[in-house]
Amino acid sequence: MSMCEYCEKGSYYGFCTCIKNNEICPFMRRCNIEHEWLPIDLMDTCSLRKPKEVIELNKNEYKVRFEKDGYLYIEMGDMVIQKRNPYDHVPNKVEMVRIDNEMYFKGFEPKESKEQTKSKKKK
Repeated sequence: MSMCEYCEKGSYYGFCTCIKNNEICPFMRRCNIEHEWLPIDLMDTCSLRKPKEVIELNKNEYKVRFEKDGYLYIEMGDMVIQKRNPYDHVPNKVEMVRIDNEMYFKGFEPKESKEQTKSKKKK
């Protein structure tokens, strides 16, 4: 358990604040014996002290935010789309292709478009 570099200790009767977001730090507790603020064990999980991952994205590659219930949540510009995860793991980024106004994972796209399938059925 280590003290966060962004946490500013206040007086014993005051509060500890985070320098990054100017809010009260939820990972500090008052110690009645030492009469000072001490960090709790969960301070190591603070998301503000973790550096952001920098992922280089090439053309048609998109960042995966997270996976939940077998779906990947993919950042596409200013929106997030949800697609079923075809992989055995959770990737950091995925390559997508657009076919008939539908987004598919590269390597998992249909071999024939919907229009080609319809024209074959008419024959």
